[in-house]
Amino acid sequence: MRWSWFFIKRRQEREERERAFYENGSLLLEKLIASCNAKPIPIPTFSPQQLLLATNNFSSEKLVMEFSIRYKGSLEGRIVLIKCNNGWADLVINDLVISAQMSGHSNVLKPIGCCLHTQIPILVFEYAANGVLADRIYVFRVTERQHQAMVWERRLKIARQIAHALSYLHTAFPRPVIHMFMHMGNILLDENDVPKLSGFYFSVSIPEGEAEVEGFHGFRHFGFCAPEFKATGKIHTNG
Repeated sequence: MRWSWFFIKRRQEREERERAFYENGSLLLEKLIASCNAKPIPIPTFSPQQLLLATNNFSSEKLVMEFSIRYKGSLEGRIVLIKCNNGWADLVINDLVISAQMSGHSNVLKPIGCCLHTQIPILVFEYAANGVLADRIYVFRVTERQHQAMVWERRLKIARQIAHALSYLHTAFPRPVIHMFMHMGNILLDENDVPKLSGFYFSVSIPEGEAEVEGFHGFRHFGFCAPEFKATGKIHTNG
């Protein structure tokens, strides 16, 4: 009886992984076709076993960012950043697709691949050795993380580089893309302090021929959102 329960449990887990893979894979394909004008963007997939091995079973010693649940891992001979996500699968897929579109820009965190077998997909990115920008700007975080505070010349250079990445996001594609979630926790730094923009979960595309689109209304309650968006709930290409 005990063995029977064990095999039933294993079969259920396998079926859940297969269901998640097909559902997430379909969503990924749908968003790639809609966002990339049917241009093929190869996105490698990894199994849960590969990610477990890469992170030593998601050991706490490999956890490098607690708030957003990001692990340092070793995958196929390279150091990577593995993002475990909460929330909705479609937002995670959105992050992956737009990151893939933007991967040619030197100031965007490049995706390496994903795992679609979990209910919420797990994303794999290039590793950013110096963590998030917030840890180098906020005084209490600088002390906590034992980083050296960033000088103003470096801050201004990072601001210019991120502004260039955002301009590319707005102008490089047939449909302008608006990031919608800009903050210092979504800017990572590599070993040379080169900034890498990330966190495209809530990004939206302006349809061709349109001048505005509805944004995620939850942001209307944030103090930093644009006043016209707070007032109307719409994002404009000229605002």
